[in-house]
Parts: sequence; structure tokens; C-alpha cells
Amino acid sequence: MVSKMSSDPEVLLGILDQLLEDDFKRFKFHLSNIGVFEGCRAIPAGQLETLDKPDTARRIHQTYSNHAPELMKLVLEKIGKKHIWDEHTKKAPQPEGKHWKHKLV
Repeated sequence: MVSKMSSDPEVLLGILDQLLEDDFKRFKFHLSNIGVFEGCRAIPAGQLETLDKPDTARRIHQTYSNHAPELMKLVLEKIGKKHIWDEHTKKAPQPEGKHWKHKLV
């Protein structure tokens, strides 16, 4: 189980903003090839191709809702950028009396 980090598009954008352009392209590639995730189909590559970071964050939030943080962590791990997740969750407020868990579902 992954932490209950907010799936708010602004939080997702904060993570995407830390990716360089080449990493962002790789992120979108893996995002479009994720298959079915938590009952949701992947966002087609053609729909992601022209999206910038804010629009990508909104689209991830619309498609995956509360599962967006889990998806972000999974894709970041696939592109070798899990440290961005780790750094971001250290900065984010933690649920009362709990620590973030960094474990894939």
C-alpha cells in the first residue's frame, strides 16, 4: 500500500516539474504503456503527446483520481527517478502519527 498522499493536480505537478524534458518524455511513454492500473486503462500516447506538465498532471488526476500518487510512484520507478518521489514525500505533510510508506502495490 502506498501512502495517502494527495492526488491533487498541484501535488502531481510539483513532482512532474522536477523532471527534465527528456525524463518527462520517458515518463509519458511509460504512462501510456502502463496497461490497466487500478481498473483504469492507460492514457493513450496520442493524447499525451502534446500535453505539457500542468495538463499531464490534470489528465493523470482525471483518469486515476485517488490512485494517481501510486501511479506516479510506479512510473517514476520505471524511469529511474524514484528519488523524486522519495524527496517529495519527505517534504509533504504526513498523515497523523504515520510515516510515508514507499512500497509498490
